[in-house]
Amino acid sequence: MSYYDDLLAVIASYGEPPVAGGKFIFSTKGNFSFYLTSSGDLYAAGENTYYQLGNNSTYPLQTWTLVAQNVESVACGGSHSLYIS
Repeated sequence: MSYYDDLLAVIASYGEPPVAGGKFIFSTKGNFSFYLTSSGDLYAAGENTYYQLGNNSTYPLQTWTLVAQNVESVACGGSHSLYIS
């Protein structure tokens, strides 16, 4: 199984994206992800040890959860993330 296949399996475990037409943003380690809709809603799921999901918590998110709105861009590293709104 390739790294790409592993990422797809992790994304599938979070459930269907909240709305169609968005784009996925993956962390470089593949343990957390974001989904940005065309209207700027930012959803997060996955590990959250370092508050990297932006929801003021360290609890992991097992399903897509809205964490920000009016977002233009997102970037992820291994254990951090940032977005521009």
